[in-house]
Amino acid sequence: MNYTFECFRKGAEVPEIEWCEPGEKAVMQVLMGSKNGFLTKRLKVVNGINDGLIYLLPVILKAVDTFLEELIVRRKLADNFGFYEHHYDSLQGAWEWARKTLMDHASDE
Repeated sequence: MNYTFECFRKGAEVPEIEWCEPGEKAVMQVLMGSKNGFLTKRLKVVNGINDGLIYLLPVILKAVDTFLEELIVRRKLADNFGFYEHHYDSLQGAWEWARKTLMDHASDE
């Protein structure tokens, strides 16, 4: 209990801040002020549309082609490999360079 009162007593010794104006309106003026506002002067690209958030739909739509390529084409390639390569489930089905690389690094930790 004494610790709490000691903290309050020490907090009372801290002087008030005089270099800025308190309150929500003052903060908005500092951020959005037409002449010297931080956002209007230094961050001119902020237009209120993005509000610092990433909207997922545009990102997803840009990635659709790549995703479909991976989903459809690569799956079909894997299916074809499994169908036409009789040793698909062993190292015999791997290319020579792949087997050599695996053997070269077999003792790696």
